[in-house]
Amino acid sequence: MEKHNQALPSDADIRAALKSHTSGNSVSADDMWQRISTEIDKKPESWRPWFTWGAAAALLGLIILLNWPSVVQPPEPHLGNEPQIMRFSAFEPLSVVAEVDEAELRLELTAHTPLEFGSNPAVVEIMEGDSMAVTGRSTVSELAGKSLNQGEKQQIHVGIALPQVSGQYQVRLEVEVITDGNSQVVSTLYPIFIE
Repeated sequence: MEKHNQALPSDADIRAALKSHTSGNSVSADDMWQRISTEIDKKPESWRPWFTWGAAAALLGLIILLNWPSVVQPPEPHLGNEPQIMRFSAFEPLSVVAEVDEAELRLELTAHTPLEFGSNPAVVEIMEGDSMAVTGRSTVSELAGKSLNQGEKQQIHVGIALPQVSGQYQVRLEVEVITDGNSQVVSTLYPIFIE
């Protein structure tokens, strides 16, 4: 659209234009100008302040509502090939980390308090990640009667058939532990991914 740099016409110019276009018609140019000029002189109705404030309040309320944090369940952690860390509460005397190394299951036990293992063999199970169905089971006698100080680690290799289907599994170790003269059976789970 072309921009015009012309000055606005004066009242006299507008009257002259009206007279030239209405000559020969029954319409009076002066009457037409009178009606036009009264409409031009009217001031537009100003915005009412309450309407402006009301619209601003409604918009602010909508922004707050849309950004309000909702109660959403946290997403389930993705259990993949990366190393998994299992955290235990302070009263657990023992924690376990499991990994598959060259088609062999290896467990690393860490004592959180001075302890001694009972005389019964430890039980190791591999369970499916979803259904917790046992896919393999073995016993380990090499822990019987051993002692560990706080923070001390013990590695054991478990002769157990690994699942043939790759996926997410749980390794469960059940072992008798004696701490402060009290015997208890500790059962720990550790997630692993078998390829």
